[in-house]
Amino acid sequence: MRGGLYTYVRNPMYVAVFTALIGEVIFFRSPSLIAWAAVVATWFYAVVVFVEEPRLQRQFGDSYEAYRRSVPRWLPRKPRADRVG
Repeated sequence: MRGGLYTYVRNPMYVAVFTALIGEVIFFRSPSLIAWAAVVATWFYAVVVFVEEPRLQRQFGDSYEAYRRSVPRWLPRKPRADRVG
């Protein structure tokens, strides 16, 4: 069962941190912060795709696969009524 922010996106904490970094880039207009945001985004992607998701797949099997199919990794979207929670 999923709930809260995990209904809309599989990685809400990573999305929140990256969103805050983008806010800092906009606020400070700093090229070095753009580079830092790119490094952080690359790190998040690598950790999620190569470490976390394979571990979760091994641990939870088919139920995690169903969750992966129904909830996006990065870009939040409103769940449809036909999705099972």
